[in-house]
Amino acid sequence: LSLTHRFSFPSCHKKSASCVIISILSQFADFLQTFFQRLYLRASGRFYYLFAILDLFSRKVIAYKFSSKLDTKLAIDTFDMAAASRNISEGLIFHSDRGCQFISEAFRRHLDELNIVQSFSAKGHPYDNAVMECFFKYLKKEETNRRTYSSFDEVKLSIFQYIHAFTILSDLTLIITVFLLIRLK
Repeated sequence: LSLTHRFSFPSCHKKSASCVIISILSQFADFLQTFFQRLYLRASGRFYYLFAILDLFSRKVIAYKFSSKLDTKLAIDTFDMAAASRNISEGLIFHSDRGCQFISEAFRRHLDELNIVQSFSAKGHPYDNAVMECFFKYLKKEETNRRTYSSFDEVKLSIFQYIHAFTILSDLTLIITVFLLIRLK
């Protein structure tokens, strides 16, 4: 199921029926809908920033980057990494929170040049971003909050291992689910 024309979703300021319909439509407008968010990590007394992009359909992290600076360039570079790993079609919906990197003129112009629809949750209503929030919740719970990092390289290795283990685990879960469904028929 794919909608062939591009359209933008208005932001909703109240939890209303129209907001729910817009949210449901945005889920089906393109199977390549992506979620983008950042996470703050600390190593040897410094903060580092992890930007990650998750594909809604596969629930896989398709791109991530680190930096010691929280800026628009990091957001654009991470997005470009994701775009290089996928065949991006016109009408792709790109969802993020309302961080200053994502609402910046440079980032929005970059998405416009690629004919990508940008989507935000309404202020105070992060429901559309729940998939990404859930991923980061478990990343922190299962990996980063259990450790103290002494270097940036340790942080990068830890995140690399977690993301790739998460991807393998989601692939195995899909294979087992399909196998069980076939077997039950």
